[in-house]
Amino acid sequence: VASEAVSRARAGEGPTLVEALTYRITSHSANITWETRPKEELDSLSTRVGLDVLINKKGMKWRTLGLSKMNLRDDQLFEKLLEHQTMIKRPVVIAGDAVMVGFDETALNDFLKENEP
Repeated sequence: VASEAVSRARAGEGPTLVEALTYRITSHSANITWETRPKEELDSLSTRVGLDVLINKKGMKWRTLGLSKMNLRDDQLFEKLLEHQTMIKRPVVIAGDAVMVGFDETALNDFLKENEP
């Protein structure tokens, strides 16, 4: 669906409405509170894709916490992720049983084509 929308736009054929179920990990404004993801959901994601894929080790939170200097076991790293969910690499795209983490336009288009309902 997304690749068709991009193709239409590039061909000058006008806009396309793409409906997707999404949620924000953080808010646009510091004045808006946001709900953390439940432990069970993050556990499922980390089991499906692995903590190394799910955590953004290039992000500011990873660096400011100094996690690269710590020798954390996976269970300890998971606890840090629960506490600091802004470390989740985005976007996390879930289509049925398939999960894609991180942005790569080509990979995302391929993922969406392969996992269309």
